[in-house]
Amino acid sequence: MNQYNLLLLIVIPFLFILGIRIKAFSKAGAIASAAIGAVIIIGGGWLYFIMLFFFLGLSYISTLAGFEKKEKRSLQEGIKGERGASNVLAAGLIPAASSLLLFWGVSGKDVFFLYMVSLGVILADTAASEIGSLDENTFMILTLRPA
Repeated sequence: MNQYNLLLLIVIPFLFILGIRIKAFSKAGAIASAAIGAVIIIGGGWLYFIMLFFFLGLSYISTLAGFEKKEKRSLQEGIKGERGASNVLAAGLIPAASSLLLFWGVSGKDVFFLYMVSLGVILADTAASEIGSLDENTFMILTLRPA
């Protein structure tokens, strides 16, 4: 582990506090997020962490988009948009696990591809759910009935 990765590990407690203060995470969600962030820094390094942070920012923006409308319809995540531990773990376990593959000698290109695809899938799902919930004519994808 190089000095940049160590510096990022030192930053995690500050990001933990910030995540709670801006209501991006519940306390349990912030703990899960800090753990996943640490695993990703250890496994993939600073580039993987920056990509995770970018993903988190875009996800949070999509959560805040039209928040008042979601809140009126009781469709918001948490009380004020915060993510809990189950949300964080569902979104972060595959990227965290994929970053650890570097320890087992899997090609860096293959791991990076897997990592980025996993972030992309979760971001697409989050954005679709958050922005899609603003539409008055949504339907359940499995039953094709109105939501």
